Amino acid sequence: MRGSGVAAVAPANAYRFCGMCGTLLDMPTVGSLAQCPLCATQQNLRDWPSLGVTTTSGPQDLMRRYGVDPIVPLDSDMRGEAGKESIKERAKVNETCPKCGNKEMEYYTMQLRSADEGQTVFYECTKCKYKYSLNS
Repeated sequence: MRGSGVAAVAPANAYRFCGMCGTLLDMPTVGSLAQCPLCATQQNLRDWPSLGVTTTSGPQDLMRRYGVDPIVPLDSDMRGEAGKESIKERAKVNETCPKCGNKEMEYYTMQLRSADEGQTVFYECTKCKYKYSLNS
């Protein structure tokens, strides 16, 4: 059984909620009436204060969303030896660098394409730091 009270909301956010039952209002895709999905009460959007919505996403947000760990620290304040220590250790392979001819390269893999396709292999020369990638 439902209570007979009206949900209490902060006055600054009151326009987002139904004045009758307190449910979050559905925003219209066409027209200017927001409707309560529970009790069908309607509110005219023209009566609401003009507000803007801003969202911000950074590299950390995207990496958290997709479960990716950084290879190089994202913190721009990490410089010098302290920054080098936090770089993940990469596997080494006897591969010739196409730029300088060095016989050793580091590599790591990432799944950048759909799951039914191969991984992308990233190579970096240990001598000249030349980088390239191959789709496997």
